[in-house]
Formats: sequence, structure tokens, C-alpha cells
Amino acid sequence: LNSMVFDNMQLRLRHAHQGDFLYFLIDFEGDKNLENGKDKAMICLNPKENPNPNEQFCFITILETENSSIISRTANTENFEEIEKPDGFIALSSASDENDRYSKIPHSTYEFKIPTELVGRSSEYRFYFAVHEANSSKTFTFPSQVEPTTFDMIPDTNNWAKLVSPDKSLPEFHWAILVTVSSFTLVIFLSRSRIITRY
Repeated sequence: LNSMVFDNMQLRLRHAHQGDFLYFLIDFEGDKNLENGKDKAMICLNPKENPNPNEQFCFITILETENSSIISRTANTENFEEIEKPDGFIALSSASDENDRYSKIPHSTYEFKIPTELVGRSSEYRFYFAVHEANSSKTFTFPSQVEPTTFDMIPDTNNWAKLVSPDKSLPEFHWAILVTVSSFTLVIFLSRSRIITRY
């Protein structure tokens, strides 16, 4: 969970991996002036280990509408272009309800379910997001030092943050440790077998 503040407005970002999907939740607790059809959010990913490492994907949804889109840009294209939504992709946005764990006051929330098959399964991603708060006509971004003039102005990936993949969240053990643990387990198993045989 990442918590940040924009103009005294609290925003929380959650991300997770399960099966073949990446999940993101933007809980914009500070955005209480809801502008349906105008407030919006965007998540962008650039997989480090993608076969085409220069390919960038951005996922967009607009508050309280069914409008969602995916745009992509490669090293060979100057501008982002909209692409077809793959099976399983979901981008939803709505006002929070009384079950929100952070605030009972309605505020904007944005949820994304992104197939790893589309963006590539990687140990590390470059990551960027933007939320547009229509009431103030302001766009807030992460990393926060990126200040686009408009919601649609996506900065170069060199200015994006680094996101360690949830796939790599568990420690990787050195082979010597694995051999030691395996040997220790085998000794315990043989000892227990002898005890069982005796009795």
C-alpha cells in the first residue's frame, strides 16, 4: 500500500498479483467533489523483461462510466495508439460506499485488472499513474515530480517510477541453502521412520 497526498488530498494506491493478472486500486479519498464522466485515472506500465522492452501500455477509466481504454506506444511509434482490449481486462470507476475501509465519505475509486499476458510477466516494471480531478481542473501524478500540463501528456519512461513485480515478492534462496534444507528434511524423515519401525 502506498499512501500519498496531493494538495492536502489523500490518495492510496494498492497493487497485487494473482494468477495471470495484475490488480491496481486507486482510492482517491481526497476527491470528494465527484464529477461523473470527467474525473479519470490512468495506470501505465513498461515491463523490463518484455520481449519488446520499449513497449508501453496505459490503462484508462472514467468515473461512473463504462468507458475504459488501453493505449500503447513502442519505440517505432511517436504517439500512443488505442489497442483492442484483451479477454479478462477490466477497468472500473465509481464513488466509494460505506464499506470503504479508509473513509465513509463518498470519493472516487478506480480499479484495474490487467492480464500479464498483455504487458509481460516481469520482475520489474516502470510505473506511472495520473488522476484528473475535474473540480479543480488538476492532474496529479506519480512520480509526483512529473507535472504534465494535461492528463493525456504521458512523460518519457525515464521519468517513471520502478515497481517491483508482485511475482518476485518472495525471497529467492541460494542453491546451497536449498540443499542444506533438503538434507535436513531427509534426516528427520529417516529418523522418524526408524522410530515408527521400532514401535
